[in-house]
Amino acid sequence: MPAHPNITPSSMERPRAALAAARRYRAEWLLSMNAGLLGIADLVEAARTEQGRPLRRLTVYELFRTSPDWSKRKADLALETLRRLAAVPADLPSRKLTVGWLVDPRSDGRRVSILADVLLSGQGRRLPPSDRFPYSPVAVTPSRRFSPAPANRADVQDMDITAQAGTE
Repeated sequence: MPAHPNITPSSMERPRAALAAARRYRAEWLLSMNAGLLGIADLVEAARTEQGRPLRRLTVYELFRTSPDWSKRKADLALETLRRLAAVPADLPSRKLTVGWLVDPRSDGRRVSILADVLLSGQGRRLPPSDRFPYSPVAVTPSRRFSPAPANRADVQDMDITAQAGTE
């Protein structure tokens, strides 16, 4: 006898087929991402449509790890940065950060924008404060107000004379 009298094996065929189709759809997208044919932005854009609804169950961490050339460390760093920028509470587990959470209309696109910032700003790695870090400090560029004066006036006059002599 079934656990619930209204549920029969034949009544469960349609939901099981829908579940299998959704799993297959997610797997196809993840395989395409792993092969480098599609990117995270493509998946997020597709998840906003009604046809891409099954993609909303994928976690953000899965997206990072499925992308080619993304190591576990790089994905952890990107997720940490996303959590910090989106002000995600510390008690919210990472498995709750799904594509559906990203594209939730209540966030008004802020989460997707933060994801784009994370992906574009160093590809999920922390950037150094300067290109020359840690070897030298950031170069200070002189402002127009405090531009260095020439060493002496004779050098300036000589430059003007040689410039005029070359044009004649």
